Amino acid sequence: MSDPLHPSMLAPGADGKLLRSGEHWYRQLVEQSPDGICVTAAGRVIYVNAAGVRLMGADTSAELVGRPISDFVTAESLVPMLADLAGVVNRGDCSPHLPAEMKRSDGTTLAVEVVAVKLGSDDTDAWQIITRDVSVRHAAEAALRNQAALVNHVSDAIIGTTADGTVTSWNPAAEAIYGRCAADAVGLPIAVAVGADLRPALIVASGGVAQAQHCSADGHILDVRVSAATMAEGYVLVCCDLTALHRAEQHFEAVVTSMIEGLIVTDKDGTIKSINPAGLRILGAPEGANLVGVNFFEATEKRPFYDENGVNIAPEDRPALAVLRTGVSFDNLVYGWDRPQGRGWILSSCRLLDPDKPGRSHMLITFTDVTAQRAEAEEMKFLATHDGLTSLPNRAAVLLRINDALSGDSGDVRLRAVLFIDVDHLKTTNDTHGHEAGDHVLRTTAERLRRTVAPDDVVGRWGGDEFVVLVCRAATSADLDDLVNRLHAALAVPAAQGPIGASIGVVEVGRSDRRTADQLLRDADQAMYEAKRTRGRRSR
Repeated sequence: MSDPLHPSMLAPGADGKLLRSGEHWYRQLVEQSPDGICVTAAGRVIYVNAAGVRLMGADTSAELVGRPISDFVTAESLVPMLADLAGVVNRGDCSPHLPAEMKRSDGTTLAVEVVAVKLGSDDTDAWQIITRDVSVRHAAEAALRNQAALVNHVSDAIIGTTADGTVTSWNPAAEAIYGRCAADAVGLPIAVAVGADLRPALIVASGGVAQAQHCSADGHILDVRVSAATMAEGYVLVCCDLTALHRAEQHFEAVVTSMIEGLIVTDKDGTIKSINPAGLRILGAPEGANLVGVNFFEATEKRPFYDENGVNIAPEDRPALAVLRTGVSFDNLVYGWDRPQGRGWILSSCRLLDPDKPGRSHMLITFTDVTAQRAEAEEMKFLATHDGLTSLPNRAAVLLRINDALSGDSGDVRLRAVLFIDVDHLKTTNDTHGHEAGDHVLRTTAERLRRTVAPDDVVGRWGGDEFVVLVCRAATSADLDDLVNRLHAALAVPAAQGPIGASIGVVEVGRSDRRTADQLLRDADQAMYEAKRTRGRRSR
């Protein structure tokens, strides 16, 4: 191929020479240039150096030579370029640096900067075009613009200083945090600008981060986290205002500390991260104890733990452990555990702080001591189902126990007999010695009945001077006769007002018996009246 820089390729004729053939050194310089260089004549490419081939995304210059220059420049770039080149009229003159978008062989575009040197005379359209890739520079400039925008819009104060600590830059967040405008802050010693003894070199030497208290221009104390890093001519400081956060934390801590409800936070393995004073108190921890860092389950597994019905829960089945593993929370469930002063009861809720990450999330346990409330509830339940004078089950409780016994499965021990007991001469005792004496007779009767019957039997007060015994165990007719005899003997022992006499009616209940509770009690009552008349007779 002919030499593309030979004068005959640019302007034929002796008077149209554009390059002297002796400038071999110049051609080598062009070939080795890192900038893309091409030569055009009459609007077409007649030469491209190696760097230009690379810029245009071609493999060889043969792919480019002979094509119109418009194939390689976007229309948006070409129009202003031609307008600028129109002002370059003399041979050897060059254009200003012109921005352009190059169209590459693979269809992409590339940001470039172009300088064109006119090679021909006024009527010769020949140019040497020097092209430089500025895409990296543009990206860097964009990054710098983004960084500048970030500095101006972040909520943290970003402050630049000289090596001796004089403020050189002060972003809008610094103005807002410290109450000083940039014009006032720039040029001040950093310690004056932030209202505290701030030494960037010491912060960098100690790891780059420090907690400190600064002071705003209007005298407000600020809790600040300072990050410091060295720059070429000084330091850059990032000051994060934690004042509001610390106040919120202090408020939260005060609330948690004053709660009567216990609160525990554990990590994913059950290690206690925090526990409030109420939690320590309810758990019965010694005064001054610190359970942070202790595994909650290891600390409690040796204590018996119960469900609300008093059934023991094995350590591996503890409800909080299940929450930690599965993420399924529970709310307001009652659990009990043994303490030195007796069994305690808590109303507890438990959930993961991040429910979507079972096995990886922290856990929150809240609990309230309901031991007293449960005792009150048990007492209320007892009072509702027991006689106030004798503490025996009352009429309603007796009926419920009979119905429960009658509804048992055929394989269970069912109700075997109902004994109806009437205390003799109670009215006479009341009339003669007063109701207090009569009450004493009733309490004594109740106590002797309880001591005489079997542990599984039920003694209840039916009302007035009447009592009921439910035999809920396997017993023969002879066993029942023996029980009646022992009851008579127990009541015959003299009390304060003498022996307590009683009439006892017995109704046996067979497995095929279909009588209801009311019918059984009616029959037992009749048997009792029959026994009054004829001691020892029994209704079957």
